[in-house]
Amino acid sequence: MLFDDDCLRMMSRRHTARQALEALHEARRAGFRNLTADLIFGIPGFGEEPLRRSLAQLLEAGVEHVSAYHLTIEPGTAFGRREARGALHAVDEEQSVREFLLIHETLTRAGFEHYEVSNFARPGFRARHNSAYWSGDPYLGIGPAAHSYDGAVRRWNPSSVEGYLAGEEGGSERLTERDRYNEYVMTALRTAEGIDLERLAARFGPHRLESVRRTAERFIRAGELAEQRGRLAIPPERFLVSDDVIEHFFET
Repeated sequence: MLFDDDCLRMMSRRHTARQALEALHEARRAGFRNLTADLIFGIPGFGEEPLRRSLAQLLEAGVEHVSAYHLTIEPGTAFGRREARGALHAVDEEQSVREFLLIHETLTRAGFEHYEVSNFARPGFRARHNSAYWSGDPYLGIGPAAHSYDGAVRRWNPSSVEGYLAGEEGGSERLTERDRYNEYVMTALRTAEGIDLERLAARFGPHRLESVRRTAERFIRAGELAEQRGRLAIPPERFLVSDDVIEHFFET
């Protein structure tokens, strides 16, 4: 969370809530007209009230974009070690859902679009860079560890600055048609626009379109998918279950 000092200390952040808010104000005073803020939810020991206050302060700060991420506890990290010795417990699914819906409802009521699982934007302020990844467009990465994609081959530069400057070779992988199909389905269903059925048929063939339609039937009946204007999408308020839906469309 951005604006709760107890939460920031628990997460070993170096800044305070006041400093985070002041950074946004300083950026605005410097002339920036497009500000984004990251928000972490699902933090053990903190519930909806601190999250509600942080959302209110974000809205008061007038940011144009918010990325909201659920805390993930990974093995080998400081949080992972604390969890292993019983000093930390991940929030349960019900709490995760409540906090996710609180974020969704608060920001959409304030005029934000919930346009991707973790991303909210005021109209006209979607992240253009990330949107290229989600739509499968080609992109060029410059610098250490940067990735590039031309529609068929993904390449990445060496991760170290020294290696990059020395001209070391990076890596690459050529995606199969199945890889490209799975990635398209995965990224499209994470967005509010969802799968463009006409585009899917043109890129991957009518047999895959039929497969998608068959798979989608039970999720449409359950309210976890909706088909409108030639697109198949997960309703944004159900984005938290997106992984469970998406995996059923993968080709293995």
